[in-house]
Amino acid sequence: MFPVRKKKLSLILSLLVLLLTLTVLEVLAKEEEKISIDGDLFTMFFNEDIITVEKSVKILYMDMIITAEKAQYKRNIEEVIIEDNVLVRQEDNIIKSPYLWVDVEEEYIIFSGGVEATYFYAQKEGEEKEAIYIWSDTLDVWDGAASAWAQGNVRAIYQDFTLTAEEAHLDQKEETLTMLGNVYVEREDGSWFSCQKGVYDFVKETITAYGSAEDKVKSEFIRPKDGEN
Repeated sequence: MFPVRKKKLSLILSLLVLLLTLTVLEVLAKEEEKISIDGDLFTMFFNEDIITVEKSVKILYMDMIITAEKAQYKRNIEEVIIEDNVLVRQEDNIIKSPYLWVDVEEEYIIFSGGVEATYFYAQKEGEEKEAIYIWSDTLDVWDGAASAWAQGNVRAIYQDFTLTAEEAHLDQKEETLTMLGNVYVEREDGSWFSCQKGVYDFVKETITAYGSAEDKVKSEFIRPKDGEN
Protein backbone atom coordinates (compact mmCIF):
# COMPACT_ATOMS: atom_id res chain seq x y z
CA MET A 1 0.00 0.00 0.00
CA PHE A 2 2.82 2.44 0.81
CA PRO A 3 4.17 2.69 -2.77
CA VAL A 4 0.69 3.64 -3.99
CA ARG A 5 0.35 6.34 -1.35
CA LYS A 6 3.77 7.71 -2.23
CA LYS A 7 2.79 7.82 -5.89
CA LYS A 8 -0.45 9.64 -5.07
CA LEU A 9 1.43 12.05 -2.78
CA SER A 10 4.00 12.72 -5.48
CA LEU A 11 1.21 13.46 -7.99
CA ILE A 12 -0.50 15.83 -5.56
CA LEU A 13 2.78 17.65 -4.89
CA SER A 14 3.41 17.98 -8.62
CA LEU A 15 -0.05 19.48 -9.12
CA LEU A 16 0.52 21.91 -6.25
CA VAL A 17 3.84 23.01 -7.73
CA LEU A 18 2.17 23.50 -11.13
CA LEU A 19 -0.65 25.55 -9.58
CA LEU A 20 1.83 27.67 -7.64
CA THR A 21 3.90 28.25 -10.79
CA LEU A 22 0.82 29.31 -12.77
CA THR A 23 -0.23 31.62 -9.94
CA VAL A 24 3.22 33.27 -9.85
CA LEU A 25 3.22 33.71 -13.64
CA GLU A 26 -0.24 35.27 -13.48
CA VAL A 27 0.87 37.69 -10.76
CA LEU A 28 3.97 38.63 -12.78
CA ALA A 29 1.83 39.25 -15.88
CA LYS A 30 -0.44 41.52 -13.86
CA GLU A 31 2.59 43.34 -12.41
CA GLU A 32 3.72 44.23 -15.95
CA GLU A 33 0.34 45.85 -16.66
CA LYS A 34 0.43 48.16 -13.64
CA ILE A 35 0.46 51.94 -14.03
CA SER A 36 2.22 53.86 -11.25
CA ILE A 37 1.15 57.52 -10.91
CA ASP A 38 2.67 59.91 -8.33
CA GLY A 39 2.04 63.61 -7.72
CA ASP A 40 1.39 66.32 -5.13
CA LEU A 41 -2.41 66.41 -5.48
CA PHE A 42 -4.46 63.26 -5.98
CA THR A 43 -8.24 63.19 -6.62
CA MET A 44 -10.40 60.13 -7.33
CA PHE A 45 -13.93 60.40 -8.77
CA PHE A 46 -15.58 57.14 -7.74
CA ASN A 47 -18.77 57.48 -9.82
CA GLU A 48 -16.85 57.97 -13.06
CA ASP A 49 -13.85 55.82 -12.08
CA ILE A 50 -11.45 58.67 -12.92
CA ILE A 51 -8.21 59.59 -11.16
CA THR A 52 -6.55 63.01 -11.54
CA VAL A 53 -3.06 63.84 -10.36
CA GLU A 54 -1.56 67.33 -10.38
CA LYS A 55 1.83 68.97 -9.77
CA SER A 56 5.12 67.14 -10.16
CA VAL A 57 3.40 64.18 -11.82
CA LYS A 58 5.48 61.05 -12.47
CA ILE A 59 4.07 58.01 -14.30
CA LEU A 60 5.72 54.62 -14.71
CA TYR A 61 4.15 52.53 -17.47
CA MET A 62 5.83 49.53 -19.09
CA ASP A 63 9.36 50.75 -19.92
CA MET A 64 8.36 54.43 -20.02
CA ILE A 65 8.94 57.19 -17.45
CA ILE A 66 6.58 60.15 -17.97
CA THR A 67 6.72 63.47 -16.13
CA ALA A 68 4.24 66.37 -16.43
CA GLU A 69 2.14 68.79 -14.37
CA LYS A 70 -1.26 67.13 -14.78
CA ALA A 71 -2.59 63.66 -15.56
CA GLN A 72 -6.03 62.07 -15.77
CA TYR A 73 -6.56 58.30 -15.81
CA LYS A 74 -9.97 57.03 -16.98
CA ARG A 75 -9.82 53.46 -15.72
CA ASN A 76 -13.13 52.30 -17.24
CA ILE A 77 -11.95 53.00 -20.81
CA GLU A 78 -8.19 52.59 -20.19
CA GLU A 79 -7.36 56.14 -21.31
CA VAL A 80 -4.72 58.50 -19.94
CA ILE A 81 -4.49 62.24 -20.67
CA ILE A 82 -1.28 64.03 -19.66
CA GLU A 83 -0.73 67.79 -19.95
CA ASP A 84 1.81 70.60 -19.43
CA ASN A 85 5.55 70.07 -19.90
CA VAL A 86 5.15 66.42 -20.88
CA LEU A 87 8.45 64.54 -21.01
CA VAL A 88 8.62 60.86 -21.94
CA ARG A 89 11.75 58.72 -21.58
CA GLN A 90 11.96 55.21 -23.02
CA GLU A 91 15.48 53.84 -22.71
CA ASP A 92 17.62 56.46 -24.53
CA ASN A 93 14.70 57.96 -26.48
CA ILE A 94 13.11 61.24 -25.32
CA ILE A 95 9.88 62.94 -26.48
CA LYS A 96 8.60 66.36 -25.33
CA SER A 97 5.20 67.94 -25.96
CA PRO A 98 2.47 69.99 -24.24
CA TYR A 99 -0.17 67.24 -24.51
CA LEU A 100 -0.21 63.44 -24.52
CA TRP A 101 -3.07 60.96 -24.96
CA VAL A 102 -2.62 57.24 -24.29
CA ASP A 103 -4.80 54.24 -25.17
CA VAL A 104 -3.42 51.79 -22.60
CA GLU A 105 -5.01 48.65 -24.04
CA GLU A 106 -3.91 49.30 -27.63
CA GLU A 107 -0.49 50.73 -26.63
CA TYR A 108 -1.29 53.72 -28.85
CA ILE A 109 0.02 57.19 -27.98
CA ILE A 110 -0.62 60.64 -29.50
CA PHE A 111 1.58 63.65 -28.75
CA SER A 112 0.23 67.04 -29.89
CA GLY A 113 0.67 70.79 -29.58
CA GLY A 114 4.21 70.80 -30.97
CA VAL A 115 6.46 67.79 -30.52
CA GLU A 116 10.22 67.37 -30.15
CA ALA A 117 11.47 63.78 -30.34
CA THR A 118 14.98 62.38 -30.01
CA TYR A 119 15.60 58.80 -31.05
CA PHE A 120 18.97 57.09 -30.79
CA TYR A 121 20.18 54.61 -33.35
CA ALA A 122 23.41 52.60 -33.84
CA GLN A 123 24.46 51.35 -37.28
CA LYS A 124 25.84 48.17 -35.73
CA GLU A 125 25.55 46.50 -32.35
CA GLY A 126 28.19 47.83 -30.00
CA GLU A 127 28.73 51.06 -31.95
CA GLU A 128 28.04 54.45 -30.43
CA LYS A 129 24.43 55.53 -31.00
CA GLU A 130 23.61 58.60 -33.09
CA ALA A 131 20.65 60.86 -32.47
CA ILE A 132 17.74 61.38 -34.86
CA TYR A 133 15.93 64.64 -34.04
CA ILE A 134 12.32 65.07 -35.20
CA TRP A 135 10.05 68.10 -34.77
CA SER A 136 6.35 68.06 -35.79
CA ASP A 137 2.87 69.31 -34.87
CA THR A 138 1.74 65.82 -33.79
CA LEU A 139 3.36 62.43 -33.28
CA ASP A 140 1.48 59.11 -33.21
CA VAL A 141 3.35 56.21 -31.61
CA TRP A 142 2.46 52.51 -31.73
CA ASP A 143 4.63 51.16 -28.95
CA GLY A 144 4.13 47.48 -29.75
CA ALA A 145 5.05 48.03 -33.40
CA ALA A 146 8.03 50.32 -32.67
CA SER A 147 6.55 52.79 -35.14
CA ALA A 148 6.06 56.57 -35.01
CA TRP A 149 4.15 58.84 -37.42
CA ALA A 150 4.94 62.58 -37.39
CA GLN A 151 2.54 64.99 -39.08
CA GLY A 152 2.51 68.74 -39.76
CA ASN A 153 5.62 70.91 -40.29
CA VAL A 154 7.94 67.94 -39.97
CA ARG A 155 11.65 68.59 -39.64
CA ALA A 156 14.30 65.97 -38.98
CA ILE A 157 18.07 66.05 -38.51
CA TYR A 158 20.33 63.00 -38.79
CA GLN A 159 24.10 63.15 -39.26
CA ASP A 160 24.71 66.02 -41.73
CA PHE A 161 21.21 65.85 -43.28
CA THR A 162 18.30 68.18 -42.56
CA LEU A 163 14.96 66.90 -43.90
CA THR A 164 11.60 68.69 -44.04
CA ALA A 165 8.22 67.33 -45.18
CA GLU A 166 4.51 67.30 -44.44
CA GLU A 167 4.65 63.84 -42.85
CA ALA A 168 7.25 61.31 -41.73
CA HIS A 169 7.13 57.68 -40.66
CA LEU A 170 9.89 56.25 -38.45
CA ASP A 171 9.92 52.44 -38.52
CA GLN A 172 12.39 51.16 -35.93
CA LYS A 173 11.92 47.53 -36.97
CA GLU A 174 12.60 48.21 -40.65
CA GLU A 175 15.12 50.89 -39.63
CA THR A 176 13.83 53.47 -42.10
CA LEU A 177 12.59 57.06 -42.04
CA THR A 178 10.02 57.76 -44.78
CA MET A 179 9.27 61.43 -45.58
CA LEU A 180 6.10 62.34 -47.51
CA GLY A 181 4.79 65.53 -49.16
CA ASN A 182 7.00 68.42 -50.34
CA VAL A 183 10.15 66.70 -49.15
CA TYR A 184 13.31 68.79 -49.04
CA VAL A 185 16.69 67.32 -48.04
CA GLU A 186 19.82 69.42 -47.54
CA ARG A 187 23.35 68.47 -46.52
CA GLU A 188 25.74 70.66 -44.58
CA ASP A 189 27.76 71.38 -47.74
CA GLY A 190 24.70 73.01 -49.35
CA SER A 191 23.75 70.13 -51.67
CA TRP A 192 20.02 69.47 -51.79
CA PHE A 193 17.19 67.62 -53.49
CA SER A 194 13.40 67.87 -53.41
CA CYS A 195 10.76 65.22 -54.08
CA GLN A 196 7.35 63.97 -52.96
CA LYS A 197 8.68 60.91 -51.13
CA GLY A 198 12.08 60.19 -49.62
CA VAL A 199 13.22 57.06 -47.75
CA TYR A 200 16.29 57.08 -45.51
CA ASP A 201 17.59 53.55 -44.87
CA PHE A 202 19.72 53.62 -41.71
CA VAL A 203 21.25 50.18 -42.37
CA LYS A 204 22.26 50.78 -46.00
CA GLU A 205 22.96 54.47 -45.30
CA THR A 206 21.05 55.50 -48.43
CA ILE A 207 18.35 58.03 -49.30
CA THR A 208 15.99 57.15 -52.14
CA ALA A 209 13.93 59.97 -53.65
CA TYR A 210 10.67 59.42 -55.56
CA GLY A 211 9.04 61.87 -57.91
CA SER A 212 5.75 61.82 -59.81
CA ALA A 213 4.49 62.73 -63.28
CA GLU A 214 3.72 66.25 -62.02
CA ASP A 215 6.69 66.70 -59.71
CA LYS A 216 10.03 65.29 -60.76
CA VAL A 217 12.93 64.89 -58.34
CA LYS A 218 15.05 68.06 -58.42
CA SER A 219 18.57 68.33 -57.06
CA GLU A 220 21.68 70.43 -56.86
CA PHE A 221 25.07 69.18 -55.68
CA ILE A 222 28.10 71.12 -54.54
CA ARG A 223 31.33 69.82 -56.03
CA PRO A 224 33.92 68.96 -53.36
CA LYS A 225 37.01 71.13 -53.15
CA ASP A 226 40.42 69.70 -53.92
CA GLY A 227 41.48 67.26 -51.22
CA GLU A 228 37.92 66.74 -49.97
CA ASN A 229 35.80 63.59 -50.43
